[in-house]
Amino acid sequence: MIMAIAVPFIFHGCWDSGLDLVVWLMEKESTAAQVVSGVLVLAMLALGILYTIRTIKKVRGIARAAL
Repeated sequence: MIMAIAVPFIFHGCWDSGLDLVVWLMEKESTAAQVVSGVLVLAMLALGILYTIRTIKKVRGIARAAL
């Protein structure tokens, strides 16, 4: 039960920290920092999409097993 409550908060906190890092890097004048920022944005989007797909599949499996 504690994990069910804690994991979303930890995940959300990591996501917010990553977005803060992206914004901080975007504000730098260095081209390398801006490239790293762009790569981080793409990585975060990919991980977010994969996490969503995995969650949907898991919920479907639980729903099918319940029927």
